[in-house]
Amino acid sequence: MVLFTTAEETGLAGAKQVDRSLLDGVAFGYTFDASGPVGGAIIQASWHDRLDVVIGGKAAHAGFKPEDGVSAIKIGSDAIASMRLFRIDEETTANVGSFVAPGATNVINPEATISFEARSLNEEKIDKQINHMIEVLEKKAASAGGTVHTHHHRLYDGYRHQADTPVVKRFIEACEALKIPVELKKTQGGSDANIFNALGIPTLTCSVGYENAHSKEEYIPLVELERLASLIEEIIVR
Repeated sequence: MVLFTTAEETGLAGAKQVDRSLLDGVAFGYTFDASGPVGGAIIQASWHDRLDVVIGGKAAHAGFKPEDGVSAIKIGSDAIASMRLFRIDEETTANVGSFVAPGATNVINPEATISFEARSLNEEKIDKQINHMIEVLEKKAASAGGTVHTHHHRLYDGYRHQADTPVVKRFIEACEALKIPVELKKTQGGSDANIFNALGIPTLTCSVGYENAHSKEEYIPLVELERLASLIEEIIVR
């Protein structure tokens, strides 16, 4: 079976809409969507969560009676300053992506919206990181007399394949038959493979030979394209 999906770059949207019944009987699969030389394969990919936050404060005139106000901006910035962010450990990252609080300079700002993300190769670690961020936000809001509303959404699950599983073994055997060096890798990114693995279909993301992904300088050498075609054929016929 060959499956073409859409909107991978905008949150794996196409793969998420696939009718699972169409894949009945599929033992395992491959997606071709990783950078680097042909022969690379992603055997472990991260869980990815998003956290959207609305902080409520209290408006007041910043010049006449600022003490009557509760600044949503300050609550949010204090919370961010107290969080563990960016590189948490070798498997986990977290980021604050946006902080929006429009208003006039003479008003204590009553509302701010903040968006965070977390990624980890370990499900327990990503859960711990999200809970940590929510806890910090709630504590800072409560201590300042404000409110916080959080929406936690899992964008996709991670996966991990051992080298002796059928999906990996066939890939390695196909590469060896073509004398293509094999590199088994981990990634903090996501692909359609995350969705298919979550559906119970072991899926491997394979490198296709392109470089400088997501830039104006992205390219793929013709020799890599030819090698990729040969590898796909070898995987199919084995």
